[in-house]
Amino acid sequence: MAALRGGRPGRFALQAAIAALHATAPTYAETDWPQVLVLYDEPARVWPSPVVALNRAVAVAELERDRWLAGYYYLPAVKYERAIALADNDAERAFLRERARSCGDGSCSDGSCGGGACGHRSCGDQRAR
Repeated sequence: MAALRGGRPGRFALQAAIAALHATAPTYAETDWPQVLVLYDEPARVWPSPVVALNRAVAVAELERDRWLAGYYYLPAVKYERAIALADNDAERAFLRERARSCGDGSCSDGSCGGGACGHRSCGDQRAR
């Protein structure tokens, strides 16, 4: 992160560094969350705002997610129920219902459905991308 070398970075350099971490991560799950959190610590201290606080909270949640959600087998259902409720057309709702049915079989590679390789892009299996 060359933008952060050579002194105390300004908020735009910090925002650019955070964006670079997201942009260069091969997948969402592979984002360098510890580094994102470190980068949000400075604006949270110097330029506090509700947006910075929320974004920092997301980084904290991503770091703690596995510990908090370990064994919470209803999580995949909750994700799909919310998506179905927000869908604005029948085709999308039908698609999400089918994904929810097949995803609950314990076959998702990111662990959200128990492990394995379902191939669902929404479940994080990179082979489907």
